[in-house]
This record gives sequence, structure tokens and C-alpha cells, in this order.
Amino acid sequence: RRERAERLSGGQKMLLALAFRFSVNRIMAADIGLMILDEPTAGVDKTNVENMTDILKKLSSYTKDQGRQIMIITHDENLTRAFDQVIYIDKQN
Repeated sequence: RRERAERLSGGQKMLLALAFRFSVNRIMAADIGLMILDEPTAGVDKTNVENMTDILKKLSSYTKDQGRQIMIITHDENLTRAFDQVIYIDKQN
């Protein structure tokens, strides 16, 4: 169903923005092999984080098959199951 963007929740807007970025990247930057997402789950509720994780898992598989990469910077450990490589950075005192 169609909804006006103004009527979407914060999490739905974030998912829409992610889909938009991916689409623009695919159209405008087909030869760039890296997509970086900074805190893509900020403001997203638990249900939509789970949906986003499933989407990112499929996207990760697709980009890997295409020889491309996705880098995500996040505090949300729920996203780790979507990727085959995870790097943890911790501040040391």
C-alpha cells in the first residue's frame, strides 16, 4: 500500500531512506563497490530493526555475489547476524 512519507513512523522513514540510498547507489554509482551506513537503526523500533536485519542479510548476500561490500557503523549488536564479518571497536581507558 502507498503512504505519504510524512505519515510514516521514524523507523519506517529510516527503512525508506535505506532503500532510497541503495537505489540511488545502484543507479548513480554502479562502479563503486562500497556502501557505508552510519547508525541505520537509529530511531527504529524493535520490530523494524528485525525487518531491517533481514533486509540487510539479503542485501549483504547480494552485494557479496556482486563483488561489492557494505560497511555498517552501529551500536546495535542485533545487526551482526546479517553479516559474515564483524569488527568490534572498544574504547580502552
